[in-house]
Amino acid sequence: MAKNGFKLLDSDMHIVEPPDLWERFIDPAFRARAPRGWPGPENPSVLEVAGKVMPRIAATPQAHYQTMYARKADRYRHAIARNYDPVSQLEAMDIEGIDVAVLFPTRGLYALATDDLEPDLAAAIARAYNDWLADFCAPAPSRLIGAAMVAPHHVDAAVAETRRTAACWPGSPGYAWAFWRATAPGCPSSSGASTSTTSGAGSGMRPTSR
Repeated sequence: MAKNGFKLLDSDMHIVEPPDLWERFIDPAFRARAPRGWPGPENPSVLEVAGKVMPRIAATPQAHYQTMYARKADRYRHAIARNYDPVSQLEAMDIEGIDVAVLFPTRGLYALATDDLEPDLAAAIARAYNDWLADFCAPAPSRLIGAAMVAPHHVDAAVAETRRTAACWPGSPGYAWAFWRATAPGCPSSSGASTSTTSGAGSGMRPTSR
């Protein structure tokens, strides 16, 4: 698919995770507190974490969040029919002429966006997402490049998870802290931020890779 000898790379492509991802993949000890997504194509990014609904507008009828996404259903009907699986992701990339994509979450952007999450729970949430993401990328690992997630709430666990994902997915970028290079030498890294909807400005910042 290379154009004039060059491959096209999308360095910030998003996937739509299944609403029950964490209920299925999280350590059983944390399953009762696992994040839960709202089902339906009208709720592609909605996640309940620690009793909070994110984004908050999804639980505000006058914001028309569900109406907005319901209107987009026809545009994404093929992906919706396949539950946004790897096949539909690759087909969308083919349509757009993209050879390789670095994949970031949609619901998962909210998974750790609560400052007062119990550290062990936060670490388990990150591990569950990474285990699911490894399966998602498995059908085409040279094209689907998963960006691993780590929990800033638990530094020791974040270091361990950085090393685990680096060992399992050589060359994978880190949806991670600046210590990515120190804990996983040779792996690519970059940083950015997403803002929590459950805390004040600044305190809700979460590192990402861009």
